[in-house]
Amino acid sequence: MFQKFFDQARTRIKSSANLQSVLILIFWTFASRGFGIVREALVGRLSPLEADIFNASSVINEFIVATFIVGSIGVAMLPQLIKLDVEAQKTPGAQNKVSIYLSWSMLILCTMVAAMCLAGIIWIQPILQLLNSNLYQSFEIASRLGDYILLNRLFLIAPIIFCAKTILGVFLNSKKSFYLYSLDGIITNLGSVLGLSVLYSLFKIQGAAIGLLLGFLATTGLYLWDAWRLGLKFQLQVFPGLGGYLKQTAILLWPRFLIFSNVRLAELLVTATAIGASGDITAVKMALNLQGIIYGIMLAVGTVFLPDLTIMLVDKGRTAEFWAYLYRYLRLGVIIGLVGGLGSIIVAPLILWIIQLISFSSTTSLIRQDSIVRSILIFTAICAISVVFQTVGEILNRYFIASEKVWVPIIASVSATLSSIAISFGLASTLGAGLAAIIGFLVNCILITIVSAYFTWRDWVGSKNEILVQL
Repeated sequence: MFQKFFDQARTRIKSSANLQSVLILIFWTFASRGFGIVREALVGRLSPLEADIFNASSVINEFIVATFIVGSIGVAMLPQLIKLDVEAQKTPGAQNKVSIYLSWSMLILCTMVAAMCLAGIIWIQPILQLLNSNLYQSFEIASRLGDYILLNRLFLIAPIIFCAKTILGVFLNSKKSFYLYSLDGIITNLGSVLGLSVLYSLFKIQGAAIGLLLGFLATTGLYLWDAWRLGLKFQLQVFPGLGGYLKQTAILLWPRFLIFSNVRLAELLVTATAIGASGDITAVKMALNLQGIIYGIMLAVGTVFLPDLTIMLVDKGRTAEFWAYLYRYLRLGVIIGLVGGLGSIIVAPLILWIIQLISFSSTTSLIRQDSIVRSILIFTAICAISVVFQTVGEILNRYFIASEKVWVPIIASVSATLSSIAISFGLASTLGAGLAAIIGFLVNCILITIVSAYFTWRDWVGSKNEILVQL
């Protein structure tokens, strides 16, 4: 019986390019998380004060990345690339248009992000005071304010690199080239490990930021090589209709600025509400990272299936075949979410024990503080409840990306974000900044899923009615 099962599984994998790509990305996701455990161990070696400096300093950088890059650029560019690819298959010589469109997009978007980061580097001090004056003063009292400000400035270089990398990644995604794409987390975590170990010994906490930047640069270089191998050339030329493609990119891009990653929101809220550097900021970050392996797997599945979803909509519309494809995708996501959520609760204590074991930490290290370890386990359990909602919400969000319905994710995200902010600030004084932010994160995931599911159901009913009218 088992032999028959494995034979069927092997046949299914060999016959499905998408499934092979998913398994490749999942494998490298687990490998990346393995390096992530080493990274967390190195962070855990730091004192609660220094760990919070390191994690709090990345919040503004990650805000820019999550709002203006990760949640926006891929959504705006992928449909245009799919259309240009379809045109290239029908018209000889049209493939050159892809390179021209990507070249202009990279110039415009990277310039926009660079201007934003430069402004942040110049005015970082008042920005940090505005974000959380209590946290700012706690670092000042501990004589570590200089480190906090310098790390923020170093981290603000990262979004510029990340923007170029993301645009190249969208191109690789459209070409279904996932091999180097799947190494992203590995290389980034290797950079962090290098920064928190070798470079930390040379430059102290600033070395940790430099290591992360080196990881981003290495990944971007590999993306650039793979894109060049697939035919991408930087050409700032013009072709008829280029303005229309760039205009449509802008139309899809700017509303996405209102959509905020619930993970990044939780990190921002705990940083904004923390009274001081007590370790809460790092505890939330570690809990989200422990839960994040399941979310990473879901992103891997979504990365592979999104191009096909978009192509089906462009070619056939919302047919019964399309809805069956989306349903299979949802069913797979729910299974992964349920198994993964339960698994993250079970393995969290083991992972924390491994982190303690390999960190060679001292009694003053963050990972040796019993209260902080308990907080990480509690936060991880709450995050695990959110995994199914987060997974379904992510899948439905990709449906709206494919159909270019930008306002539905905005409605879902804005309502969920406002609720998270109200919960975090309302409960922080009684429950503590960390627990309040994690509860807000759970509510955020639930609301996004409910709102997105409602609008998907409306589209499904509407498409069925259209088919009946045609018949």
